[in-house]
Amino acid sequence: MVCCRTRCLAQAVRSRFRECKFRSNNSIASRVLTFRTRLFCHNRLNIWITKNSEVPVRDQLILQVILGIAGGDLNVAEKMPSTREIARRFQIHSNTVSAAYQKLVASEMLEYRKGSGYFVKSAAGDIAGRQQKLTSLIKQLLVETRRLGFADQEVANQFKQLLKAGKSTQIRLIEPDRDLRDILEFELRSAGFDVESSGFEFLNVQTSADGEILVAMFDERQRIEASHFPPGDCIYLRGRSVAASLSSESRPAEHDMISVVSGWDGFLSMAKILLLAAKIQPGNLIVRSTKTEGWLESAKTASIIVSDSLTASKMADGKAVKVFNVISDDSIDEIKRALNR
Repeated sequence: MVCCRTRCLAQAVRSRFRECKFRSNNSIASRVLTFRTRLFCHNRLNIWITKNSEVPVRDQLILQVILGIAGGDLNVAEKMPSTREIARRFQIHSNTVSAAYQKLVASEMLEYRKGSGYFVKSAAGDIAGRQQKLTSLIKQLLVETRRLGFADQEVANQFKQLLKAGKSTQIRLIEPDRDLRDILEFELRSAGFDVESSGFEFLNVQTSADGEILVAMFDERQRIEASHFPPGDCIYLRGRSVAASLSSESRPAEHDMISVVSGWDGFLSMAKILLLAAKIQPGNLIVRSTKTEGWLESAKTASIIVSDSLTASKMADGKAVKVFNVISDDSIDEIKRALNR
């Protein structure tokens, strides 16, 4: 699967330097494609391509589709624009677009429907299957409790008591990438949650404690559901939407230096790709890992600092930092609702 570590932070980076703030530059605006589907006309995805970049056009397209899916700008079962439509608009070869789509199909991001085109892959079948299994289990339970002479209301009351007694007070974060895990844990704690975190070894050796809510990034769903955990026992976190992250930031001046800093390599690589695609000159970028000596001093030489929330918390001298969170507000609200049930 194409690694969805391209997702969240990179989406927010793109939103800050996105085409809507660069419309005065005709060479960029002419390459912006905004499409709206018939069935999901409330959703928009802006695709921008730059040919004068060290990043291949195919990879630029793949990245932006993944970001659209991760952030909710592209909905499940939504039809993608045709390969010819994108190729014609950007004056690129249709084989390039086709290769990008095929890579996304292989990564289970898209699906191809013969005669109809490419669509965001639907999880409706999986959801329906889980719902059917839950209904079947409840029916089996009712059959057994009735056989033993319990009234349905007694069973319902007992369920309510058990659910109330098991009210969750702690979040268990599952994330295999330690660097990303640290950032996610920091964001969850900043939102006021009591968090314990671990990698997938947790799934192999124990079950979640009573009253514990399991959370993970959305692209870990398949692996978690392949474990012994029941399908409905995990909240899958979504990345911050590109549209929701739009701000009033203006395009950096031509000679402004931009420093990108993080302890997560995924942030560094994706931020660089997106900034280059946004026509920021490679010579204007300073990319530093917090694992390297002198990263803070190097970052401070730039006019603009871009970082994740955890790294930003380590810059206590008041230097202006553009902070990009990973987790969407909707996912934070979903956890709060689960805690209050």
